[in-house]
Amino acid sequence: MLTSLLAYIQACEAKANCIDYLLPRLIKHYQADFRVFADCGAGVGHTALKFARDLKSNLDSSLQDGASITAFEPLPENFEELRTQIATRPEIEAIPKAVADYVGETEFVVPRRMQGESTRWGAGTSAVGYIGKSATAETVKVNVTRLDEIKPSGFDFIKLDLQGGELAAMKGSGETLKKAKLIYAEHQLLSPRKGQPLDFLQSNGFICYYDRIQFGLRDANILPLSLLEEAGIHVSRVQLPDGRGMPMILWGQLSFGNRSALLSDGSFTAGFADELAKAGIYYLQTDVVAINAEHHAEIVTLL
Repeated sequence: MLTSLLAYIQACEAKANCIDYLLPRLIKHYQADFRVFADCGAGVGHTALKFARDLKSNLDSSLQDGASITAFEPLPENFEELRTQIATRPEIEAIPKAVADYVGETEFVVPRRMQGESTRWGAGTSAVGYIGKSATAETVKVNVTRLDEIKPSGFDFIKLDLQGGELAAMKGSGETLKKAKLIYAEHQLLSPRKGQPLDFLQSNGFICYYDRIQFGLRDANILPLSLLEEAGIHVSRVQLPDGRGMPMILWGQLSFGNRSALLSDGSFTAGFADELAKAGIYYLQTDVVAINAEHHAEIVTLL
């Protein structure tokens, strides 16, 4: 799965996510055919504003009026902040709903966030069942919609950061999913649902790559270097706890090769996942960069 494409991106933009490197190039190249975005899991609006800046900087002025970003955020306090952030950006439409494979209502968990008291990112949410409840978590009811209900004509680019709900959102895109040239979806490597978003994207005509990985250590003072080496995990950045309940967070890359712990779909064997958990690694995630196979050869030439 990991090819020279991602290695090239990481070499050029070591401090950025792949999407930060790809989006401006795709906008500049495709113009009118790459200006309708979906930001699913928009939080308080930072990614939507970044997408808006990319469109403003790389889209021809005559096409600006047709640019749009639909930002989905179900948590009321986040949504209010999102609306404030985008008040002067008419190209961004905020929708106070979660994205899934049905229209209706569901329960979301609002856990104590790693950001502690930080107001920069706001609180995070997850549909009940994707992230378990805890003593510090609150459960709220939120409205849910499908992407193809909101935009039957489809999106050129879809970002999915839904804490495990990515597969349901993809299914809720229906046939419009195949109209997207690029999809950027969070993928939980230690989740029981591991591999499914990748399988679904690949079966729907997308070629997938892994972006940077992120993982956290809970109540662990010693980094399990031997396990990281066996997993092919290379750490490039570390954020230490800051006294507000934030664990140690690490970023890096995941190498593919002849490693028994890593399966062909990029997930880990169950036994090895248990070893990581025992070593204090309680989550391990990456983002999948999924390129529509119809445009893959053309997009690669832009790098």
